[in-house]
Amino acid sequence: MNELNKLIVVMAIVVFAGAAAAEQFIMFENMTTAGEGKAIRLIKPLKDWTCQVNYTGNPDNLTVSLLGSVDGTHFEAPFNNVINAKTDRFVTVNGSPVKYVRGKIVNIAGGTAPEVTMICEGM
Repeated sequence: MNELNKLIVVMAIVVFAGAAAAEQFIMFENMTTAGEGKAIRLIKPLKDWTCQVNYTGNPDNLTVSLLGSVDGTHFEAPFNNVINAKTDRFVTVNGSPVKYVRGKIVNIAGGTAPEVTMICEGM
């Protein structure tokens, strides 16, 4: 293999490795009451997160959080990321590596049969 072909192969590996670095998870889908979604075990610890909160039914109050755990048993919001999803639909967390994650509806009230979905991408 000549030097140009080796360079092309190395560049392709770098591009594909970077594309696979981010992983997307549905923390919960169409939840209607306060509570936690199911725990998701990560293949490797991820430390940077962006989560989008979508809802229907126009709830009067909606507060969500992303929970993390190292052992899969004790979940906390180490990220201090409880947000009012009525005014800010994104949760952003940086620099807190965890092995397990789950989304949580802290509070939901009012509206007409509201349903909430939380989708996160971790790196």
